[in-house]
Amino acid sequence: MGAAKGTIGLKKSVRKKTWISDDTFQIMAEKREMKQKNPARYKELKTLVQKCLRRDKQKQLGDLCDELDTANQRGNMRCLFRTAKSITQTFRSRLHCIQTASGRNFTEQEEIADRWREYCVELHNDEDTPELDHQFEREPPRLRQK
Repeated sequence: MGAAKGTIGLKKSVRKKTWISDDTFQIMAEKREMKQKNPARYKELKTLVQKCLRRDKQKQLGDLCDELDTANQRGNMRCLFRTAKSITQTFRSRLHCIQTASGRNFTEQEEIADRWREYCVELHNDEDTPELDHQFEREPPRLRQK
């Protein structure tokens, strides 16, 4: 294992957005280095990174619109609607918070699960709902049996 690390080395995994170009990532890395060393250069790089990110995002949107056009020309509705949905959908963060009946917020998973369990029990044990005592009859026998 040590020889493999020495020969190949370790690659740091980076969560990369697909639409950000490699040039922009290089500028971002340089910006991080300059944060402590040279604040004036850091400010310049910060504005440059923002410009590059805007440019990359516009390029990605343009590519998606081209994909929409080609899908529409081919009659590929599945690809057309999937691409349109990816462009128009808004970001929704997942909230891991729930309120109790008294108004207190729970954020822990166990507390949230207990609260849902309590809510479901309350829902099913509601005394206002009348009990259904229907006597159901069996279906009549078949007219013709095989």
